[in-house]
Amino acid sequence: MRESNLPLALILLAVIFFVIAIVFLIKAAAQRRRFAGRAVGKVIEVKVTKEQYTRRSSNDDYRTGQRTWYAPTIEYTVGGKTYRSAAERAAAASYYVKGKEIEIYYSPKNPEKFTAISADNKKKGGLVMLGISAGLLLIGLLLSLGS
Repeated sequence: MRESNLPLALILLAVIFFVIAIVFLIKAAAQRRRFAGRAVGKVIEVKVTKEQYTRRSSNDDYRTGQRTWYAPTIEYTVGGKTYRSAAERAAAASYYVKGKEIEIYYSPKNPEKFTAISADNKKKGGLVMLGISAGLLLIGLLLSLGS
C-alpha cells in the first residue's frame, strides 16, 4: 500500500469498527430490554453433544474436527414459581458445572426464556470497538494532515 493511501485505509477501517460497535451496542440494548429480570439459577444437568465439522483451509485442503457443545439445564425461581429451562447450547464447559449457581437473565414476559450471558458483555465489546474506531480515525486524520 502506498503511503498516500494509508490515511484513507485507516479511516475506512475506523468506519468498519464503528459499524461493528454500533451493532454490538444495539444488540446489548435489545437483550437488556428482552431479558430484564435477574435471578440466581442452579445448573441441574449438562447435556454434552459432539459435532463433526469439515472446513476448507486457505490452500483448499479440507480439515475435519470435532466441536463439543454443552447444553445446561438451569433451575431458577421467579415470583415464587420455579422454572427449569434448558439452554440450546453453549461452549463454556467450565462455566456450566452441575450444581454450580450462576446468575441468569430472564424475560419478564416469559420467565421460561433465559440467558446466562450478560448484556454488559456485549456493551463492553461495543465500547472497545468504539475506542478502536476512534483511535484509527485519529491516526488516519493526523496522517492525512501531515501529508
